Amino acid sequence: MSPFKDIIDAHEVADDATRKKMGTVAMAGHDDHFVELYHLSIIAANAYFFMLFARFEHRVTELAMIRVEAGRQATIASDRRVWAVLDVKKMDFLRRLALLTDKGSSDYATVKELYEDRNAIAHGSLVETKPNVKVVATILSGVLSRLEGTP
Repeated sequence: MSPFKDIIDAHEVADDATRKKMGTVAMAGHDDHFVELYHLSIIAANAYFFMLFARFEHRVTELAMIRVEAGRQATIASDRRVWAVLDVKKMDFLRRLALLTDKGSSDYATVKELYEDRNAIAHGSLVETKPNVKVVATILSGVLSRLEGTP
């Protein structure tokens, strides 16, 4: 089951209601209200995208902490010392991600691109193209599965 199922479900309920209302408004010929509703649907999609990414980011932090703790248990003292100096909580997100996957990987590139959108939203902007919440959830779920080592 997707770790994002509840967010996807909530988005679908909200999006279905908005689309239904947009259809009613369009049939009545209220173009201004239709445009307003469409703009609200963009805001909602950005908000749900942000929720997806926040949950993904939280899980990446947990996995990075597990990885660092495992490194601190290394049998070779010099290896233990390298891991001991890492403070996952003080690392920025992309460094935590780099502990889990190669920076040259397609997963890293995909997440980095989505992270840029997440940052834009966090600073008050909307992403240029309305996020497809279901597609983003599928992408993040796949990346998370690979980071966790699950098929």
